[in-house]
Amino acid sequence: MAILQAPPDLKSKGLSRDAVYVIDISGSMQGIKLDAAKRALAKSLRGLRSDDRFLLIAFDTGLLRYRDDFQVATWLNVKKALWWISNLQVRGGTEMLPAIQIALMGETPAARLRTVLFITDGQASNEDELVATVAKRRKRARFFCLGIDTAVNSALLQKLSRVGGGTCELTGPQGNIEALVSKIEERFGHPLIDDVIVEGGELGAEGGKALFKGRPVTVLLKGSPELIQCRGQAGERTISMETRPAKVPFSLGPLWAKRRIASLQDRQIIRPFERERLRPVITKMALEHSLLSLYTAFVAVDESSEVLKTPHSVIQPVEAPELWSQGSGSGSFYQPRVEDAKLTRDGACIGTPYYLAPEQVQGLKIDQRTDIFCLGLSFYTILTGRRGFDAKNTVGLFRAIINEKLKSPRKVNSAIPKIVSNVILKMTYKKPKHRFQNCEEVLKALHKLPFDWGHPPQSCSEIRSQRDPVNVGNDPIRELIGVTVFDCVIESFYDRDGYCWIFEAKHVSGKRYFIDVMAKGGQVDRMRQRMAAAVGLTSKMEEAHVMRVLALAESAAHFFILRDYMAGETLQDRTRSWVTPQIDESLIYLHQALLGLSEAHKSGLLHGQISPAHMLVSKTGFLKLTDFKF
Repeated sequence: MAILQAPPDLKSKGLSRDAVYVIDISGSMQGIKLDAAKRALAKSLRGLRSDDRFLLIAFDTGLLRYRDDFQVATWLNVKKALWWISNLQVRGGTEMLPAIQIALMGETPAARLRTVLFITDGQASNEDELVATVAKRRKRARFFCLGIDTAVNSALLQKLSRVGGGTCELTGPQGNIEALVSKIEERFGHPLIDDVIVEGGELGAEGGKALFKGRPVTVLLKGSPELIQCRGQAGERTISMETRPAKVPFSLGPLWAKRRIASLQDRQIIRPFERERLRPVITKMALEHSLLSLYTAFVAVDESSEVLKTPHSVIQPVEAPELWSQGSGSGSFYQPRVEDAKLTRDGACIGTPYYLAPEQVQGLKIDQRTDIFCLGLSFYTILTGRRGFDAKNTVGLFRAIINEKLKSPRKVNSAIPKIVSNVILKMTYKKPKHRFQNCEEVLKALHKLPFDWGHPPQSCSEIRSQRDPVNVGNDPIRELIGVTVFDCVIESFYDRDGYCWIFEAKHVSGKRYFIDVMAKGGQVDRMRQRMAAAVGLTSKMEEAHVMRVLALAESAAHFFILRDYMAGETLQDRTRSWVTPQIDESLIYLHQALLGLSEAHKSGLLHGQISPAHMLVSKTGFLKLTDFKF
């Protein structure tokens, strides 16, 4: 073990900070938890230096931002930000991913260090996706977590901090928040050296570290190296150090192994294609050092000879967690009634829940009017900046989709033209017979608006490649299009049918493609049948606004799906960067989506799950519909 301190000449200097604060304002933060989170945020904000900058983000199912860009931490700017914080109120459900993506977006200047303080109770369902996002997008940023709850999701927050190169602190909502934040600020409030790399042995935890004024870097290395070499960056200056480790009279092996196992288990989440390769490594290490892991456990054996002749029960009273309701039996947990379980039929409901049609939720037959509803609900969100239906859980959301009346878009955003508002409402009527019956009817209604439908929208940014190669074997693709080069992974995510990687691929002729490599899950036959149908229907289509599926191949473990290529970003990512909805630009996208959907329907193809994430927009504003399911 080595403890690294900064050279004396750096202690009065240090790097300026780009401090990002992310606060959870979802319904689970109701009451004194939100008050505690706001006090923590205010305390940390007051601790910034005059050359630091800050960015404030609040999230529930949507996002609130104090400003779009970093603000210099002047006295006046901090005072204005504190007023904004004091007015935060709890709102809907919890979606951490967009907030994390915004917090890590963009580049940080070399002379500065970005620190992210994530304040939440940690309640989320997509934990692996959150951990992978922090690990892949953080670049030089340091991700710190502050969990506020009596039953905080500490496992998630510790993983986020670990892969984010930061630390995690936990407290109850009635704890001494100011003292805890002061402790946190002492530990990462004054960065000195970034990207500290240690060489001389096998590290317990992977990745470069940051050295702060109040928190030296502690590293564990396997073996007994005679000399440890360290280097890091203090702005534009490269710092190099050497040290000789001192021996201790006890073994540090279990401590090193514990950190190493945690690091490898995090790597399994970030790179799931390595899961099976790392499993025996983790198991062996855990058994050697008698440690818990995903694949090992302790077994308690009672060897006492006392045996009771008659069975009996022992009731052990346990206090309910602080602030939980003391209702009869179920506490504060919602328990659905029997009819909730019958809301959908197995396999009938697919897609993003917020953009489903009532007939999908109920498991009824779908047709082209279902796609029109989903498209209308997607553009309701884009035009108004809020979802049409929302709830704290999926059951509540499905009830809202079936029963609640959609509020007029024009009442939410008065800038929306009346014709457009009426079109969106008719696209999203509950009963299919009351909606537009086809896309041509929607286009005809839209064209009553005096608008230049050929007007190009603002340019979009290209997809940022992560340059993270994956060895899944590409022989089936070679058989499809000849010699193929995997340039990089564009995106990786969990799909209903398994884990999927999207590659940018290049033919020997120079023509580019997208290749989806999908790990086979439990729905192999359904996936094969679905994609084969998509190949047959889209490969011959000449509609420019539909991304064609050109071919399908498979190996023992993966499906390989060959698609058209277009550099761009999803409409979800495009609109997420807007401060206010861009009406004209949104109408151009709606028009293109309807043109593509109309031709798809004429070819007998249904989409089945249209959402802003299933529309790709190029740099010039050209839109393509992707991921047809039927």
